[in-house]
Amino acid sequence: MVEGAMLIFLAKQVRVVVVPNFIDKQFSIQGNRASYEYISLMAGYSVRLLNDYTPSTVRQRRQEFLRFVAPEYYHDIEAKLLAEADELIRYDTSCFFV
Repeated sequence: MVEGAMLIFLAKQVRVVVVPNFIDKQFSIQGNRASYEYISLMAGYSVRLLNDYTPSTVRQRRQEFLRFVAPEYYHDIEAKLLAEADELIRYDTSCFFV
């Protein structure tokens, strides 16, 4: 019983930070404010989602990009991105920026 209470207490007190291996800069987010480094990192990631693809990854990458789109624009942008993805698949197009 004591062990269970201790685990519940620790679960509320312990903070786990997971850092993906592609992050090479320190950044911060406080409330609704993000640091310049965070915005730069996410902008670069978003651009790569749209510009680095193969016919087998283009739809998945477009879907992942849509997670960042504001709800009021989601359906319009989704229609355009997925139509573009279908065309890229049809023409067997790949694109990579270095």
